[in-house]
Amino acid sequence: MISRIVVLWLAIVARLWLASRAIPGVRFSSPLALWGGALVLGVLDVTAGPVLLIATFPFTVITLGLFVFVVNAAVVMLAAKLVPGFDLDGVLPAFYTGLIVASHAVAGYLVGLALVSDRVQLASRGVGFA
Repeated sequence: MISRIVVLWLAIVARLWLASRAIPGVRFSSPLALWGGALVLGVLDVTAGPVLLIATFPFTVITLGLFVFVVNAAVVMLAAKLVPGFDLDGVLPAFYTGLIVASHAVAGYLVGLALVSDRVQLASRGVGFA
């Protein structure tokens, strides 16, 4: 359990570092700010993210899910406000950072789906299904 949390935290650190290199307007004053930003962003993703998603559910339905990107940007902006040394130059860098940070969730989902589908196929072959 703890190792999974550490791996997810390291993934967020890597994505934030990538965002700071790829997106103008995303800056970390020190490595400690990067690590702390990843920690705060991970905690906010687990706590405030779902609350915001539930609160904005009608907007998400009306926009066919695109409002989730606005919620991600809001969570990134909140993390930047809470962590000294994590600076954003507006909404657009927060939006792009949210896209980069959320991409690890999509990648993890796809890898998990591939692993599960392989197990299902192997299990079906073991009991004689086509």
